[in-house]
Amino acid sequence: MFPRLTQALRPATCSPNARNPHPALTTLHHFQLHATELIQVREMASQQTSQQPDLPEGGLDIDGSCVLLAQAALPCLLMCKPAAGSSLQEAQSTATLRGGTDATMAPPVGYMQHVLLPMLHSLFGIQAELQLFKRGFYPRGGGSMQLTVNSLASSSSLPGINLVQQPPLTDITIRAFTAGTIPEKVGQRMIDSARQTLLRLVGRDVRIHEDCQRETEQTAVGNGCGILLAATAGQAEGQLPMLGAAGLGERGVRAETVGETAARELAEDIASGACVDRWMQDQIIIFMALASQPSQVACGEPSLHTRTAMVVAEMLTGCSFRVLPPSGSQRAHLIHCKPKSGSQPASSGSLSDQRYQIDGISRLMARCCCRVGHTCTCAP
Repeated sequence: MFPRLTQALRPATCSPNARNPHPALTTLHHFQLHATELIQVREMASQQTSQQPDLPEGGLDIDGSCVLLAQAALPCLLMCKPAAGSSLQEAQSTATLRGGTDATMAPPVGYMQHVLLPMLHSLFGIQAELQLFKRGFYPRGGGSMQLTVNSLASSSSLPGINLVQQPPLTDITIRAFTAGTIPEKVGQRMIDSARQTLLRLVGRDVRIHEDCQRETEQTAVGNGCGILLAATAGQAEGQLPMLGAAGLGERGVRAETVGETAARELAEDIASGACVDRWMQDQIIIFMALASQPSQVACGEPSLHTRTAMVVAEMLTGCSFRVLPPSGSQRAHLIHCKPKSGSQPASSGSLSDQRYQIDGISRLMARCCCRVGHTCTCAP
């Protein structure tokens, strides 16, 4: 199964001799292998056997973004069924990942912590936590984090969502960090630039909160800096963090430019009337597809990633997606998802079915995710 996946992906992604393989290839390599091992654990638990599978110790190391791997594993860990009579702890799956936590061409770990997971909890009731132990940057990696996911109960399924009206956004939190040889003042410069841009483009009615963090040798490997913005409709505990934006410091790019670019991105998403930001729109697709009821969400113009996610999700679950352009007073696009007619809740299915679904995800992604209008930069 594992070699077959490699062979299927390579023609669609990059040269077999490429020095830096496509992120999809790296992610799917580890995802298929260890997701299958996870299902074996669940099967053994359900059979109440004392046999233990041969699982890797100490977590999983990858060369690229471990956040991408966490995102790929999240829905599968969620759908893995706990054995009958399992305790809450036994119904949890924990993955320790090491690699890049803040890398280009991938969501930063802060976005998953402060935007994605809180959104999934508020919208779908998903119980997941991401704990960051150490940041890692390109090319050294070395970061470490742990993802803990509560499996859905046997009788439960994900609900549909109706997120079509953007509420007035009242608070924006700006978080910045610096590590290694990057001085702390660089983080403050990013924050100052982002704040000034937001006040100019969003207005002065919004409350802005700031947090500048200096990483130590114990909390980061190498040199790096970045900024994360999250806009909400209030500060109440559990308030939905509607929109987010992020930026990563690069050699030769001024800190002020990084902060301003992230703030402009957030301001554009707010002005569009969207209920999810440009990065969330493709990440939420799989959870809409797994829901047992219809869903709809307002977003900016769907990206290629979003449209690809919809194609793959339709093939996986039998659901159907439809995109409606802005019309009348509706400024944003609307993505509708309808579950397969007469289908069982997405959480149902035997453990052997789950193994089959894991394999199906890998095979379908190998066929689709890099072939829908995508040209890999490392292709010959």
